[in-house]
Amino acid sequence: MTETLVTTTTPVDPASAQARRDELVGNAEWRERYLNGGPAERTEMHSLNEVIAGQAQADQQMDRSLSIDFARDRGVSEETIKYHLIDRTPISAEEHAAALRWRQSHFADPKWRELYMTGDVTARREATLSSILISSPVKPAA
Repeated sequence: MTETLVTTTTPVDPASAQARRDELVGNAEWRERYLNGGPAERTEMHSLNEVIAGQAQADQQMDRSLSIDFARDRGVSEETIKYHLIDRTPISAEEHAAALRWRQSHFADPKWRELYMTGDVTARREATLSSILISSPVKPAA
């Protein structure tokens, strides 16, 4: 006896869409029809992926908004926020390496680390700036 999966209404929430996609991909007959270009299978997979991707984009947008708010709360300038967090302007590999070195050396310094841990405004802003740089995209080597 073979199991046939019937196309259903596309779930609207990402968890249900992911569960349905996992179910379909796990079914050898459905997978074969999909891989052979079955139009119904391709349409359903596309719809499921759109629901799943939509949540991923919403999550990224929320993370980005929280990062921007956090940076503002830490005293990072609007110019820096726009350049690095909104526009996601790539930095050079040298800038990235320098930010990593700065962060490692400062967090290794007990006096600076104590300032940071006790809420020193300057230390917190510096740490946030280093995190922004470290998480920035890096320009490809020329």
